Amino acid sequence: MANLRAHSTAEMANHPHARLLEHIKLARQYAREGLGDTSILFFNRAIDHINRWMDCKKAIAEEVELAKQLDAQLNSHKEAPGTRRSTTADTTQLCSASADQAY
Repeated sequence: MANLRAHSTAEMANHPHARLLEHIKLARQYAREGLGDTSILFFNRAIDHINRWMDCKKAIAEEVELAKQLDAQLNSHKEAPGTRRSTTADTTQLCSASADQAY
């Protein structure tokens, strides 16, 4: 059992959300100990951590939409009768323009 506990703790340290989990753990511990102010501080840190991930999620979702638009534009050029296939230079320019719009 001790090895399992040590292994779980080691895995948690490498978990991408280790800091978030630690803040929640401490917030609950402080709440049980009657240290409400400290508990609230750690809960707020956990919420801030989640908000940063939500901002990242939003930014990635916007990039996904740009990638879909780029793919649709490239496919429309390939499928249009009488048009030539896009060259690498054309694609690079299109990617740069889309990327600039994203930021």
